[in-house]
Amino acid sequence: MADIKILIVQICVILLATYLVGWLLGKVGQPQVVGEMVAGILLGPSLLGWIAPEFSAAIFPASSLGPLNLLSQLGLLLFMFMIGLFGLLPAAIGGFLVIWGLVVFVKDPARRRRRI
Repeated sequence: MADIKILIVQICVILLATYLVGWLLGKVGQPQVVGEMVAGILLGPSLLGWIAPEFSAAIFPASSLGPLNLLSQLGLLLFMFMIGLFGLLPAAIGGFLVIWGLVVFVKDPARRRRRI
């Protein structure tokens, strides 16, 4: 049960930090995604672990990084799937229409004689 609690706290801290830093950098003309990347650097061991190691160890203990890593990998997998889905969707629809048109043209010789 303690693992779930710390995971929920970690998710809340990450979401709050990404939202706040994204909003702040949005005020100076940067895209929100840049703020989210900066928030990830701020929360990581390279800055938070260096400036406040006790706080970093309390929020992100080494024993709880496994479930957080699993969730982050699943999120990345879903994100890449969605990019691939929406990036390839127009090409897939176009390819389907070309194949459908060829099948109709080859299958119905009467239509082919009328058109030509």
